[in-house]
Amino acid sequence: MKLHTILSVVENEFNCKLKVKNRRRDLVYQRAVYYQLCRDLTKFGVNQIGQSLGFHHATVLHSLKTFNKLDLWGEKKYVEAYTKLKNKLYYDRHIRTRAQFCNLLIHQNINLRGKVERLEKKLKNSS
Repeated sequence: MKLHTILSVVENEFNCKLKVKNRRRDLVYQRAVYYQLCRDLTKFGVNQIGQSLGFHHATVLHSLKTFNKLDLWGEKKYVEAYTKLKNKLYYDRHIRTRAQFCNLLIHQNINLRGKVERLEKKLKNSS
């Protein structure tokens, strides 16, 4: 996956320009989402990821730490956007046909049913 693909998806989601040199909180959090997506979906290093927006590798590292704290700070909007975008980018990259998508959903359903059954047994045994 290419960095500019992730960049355009994130910018469209938040309706912003991430390359702008600005420290507004919302823009910092949006960049953190971008950096985390780049780390999770590509093999690029922090130096290359930072250069894609015109920032240094240290900025990327700090932003990744910030991303890990967003949920703690009550910024669920950005964590949910990250999850949504990660799924979208993953499916766009790996799933080419409707049959592949259906198979993926079937396997996810089976896994979730197994988890529910295990949780129900654990709950039954603890009471």
